[in-house]
Amino acid sequence: MKSFWQRYGYWIKLAVSVVLLVLVVFKVDATMLMQSIRSLPWWYMPVAAGMYALAQIIATIRWWLLSPGTSLGRLMYVTFSTQHLLFLIPSSLTTDVVRVVESRSGEEDSLSRMAGVIVDKVIGLSMLAVLFGVAIWLDDTGIMSGAAQQLLAVSAVVLGLLPMLVINLQPSKTVVSKMVVFIYRITPSPIRARLNPVEVITRSLLKTVGYPSRTIANTLLAAVGQGLSATTYLLFGLVFGFSITIEQCLFVSTATQLFALLPIGIAGVGVRDASLVAMLASIGVAPSIAFAASISGYPVMVAFAIGAWAISLRSR
Repeated sequence: MKSFWQRYGYWIKLAVSVVLLVLVVFKVDATMLMQSIRSLPWWYMPVAAGMYALAQIIATIRWWLLSPGTSLGRLMYVTFSTQHLLFLIPSSLTTDVVRVVESRSGEEDSLSRMAGVIVDKVIGLSMLAVLFGVAIWLDDTGIMSGAAQQLLAVSAVVLGLLPMLVINLQPSKTVVSKMVVFIYRITPSPIRARLNPVEVITRSLLKTVGYPSRTIANTLLAAVGQGLSATTYLLFGLVFGFSITIEQCLFVSTATQLFALLPIGIAGVGVRDASLVAMLASIGVAPSIAFAASISGYPVMVAFAIGAWAISLRSR
């Protein structure tokens, strides 16, 4: 079964992305969709590209903060020169491993950066959960009843706060060690075979969380990154002509990111679009306009991917 997934997993996920996109296309008004895209102002793409680049810079600085002794410039180069991998590799975990390998200068250095990636991912997902809970609490669209809304909000906030408290306040060796063992066990076997024993990785991870000022800075930047993501929807509202509040931006942004985490598509394509159309529809945005907003970011992503591919060819 594993060999089947390793051989056909990418194509299966690509097919899922295409099917989801086709399903969304059939549900929208093609005329309104094209009108929305044609109405984009000339400055939209440069602004969108700048916001995308800023998001990548923030993500790289967060990684650098948890990789003491590494070069920020080198990590920036690796981040921007591997953008095409988002469309070529079906797993974000595998993409992170490739980036660690591309940036390493030695075995210990590689382990340190892998530990940094793990802690960075935990903090990022924790911040996403917390802000999703806050967004659910503030939501007034009537998607769910009051009791269910409060339960989901509190659960998300608590679930997100616990890992952040463990990492930032009083790191527990027992908790961190169990977390590493769990991540190690769910890692695909080809990657796991190349990793050192869990004990070695655990030591690197404990060393990483031993810099509280760096983990706190990483956490704050995770919040900034989420704020930037939410701001994207204010930009959508401005250029596509629909009204959206800051609270709704936070709700749509976090919910869409959570859906995009589902490992059923390539680079979130299709999954993100379908969820975004549904989320914006919940606040009264027409599906055609919501889909236009969703696909308006793809030219930017493709441009960065092509640039990264060109850089990777030159470096060979």
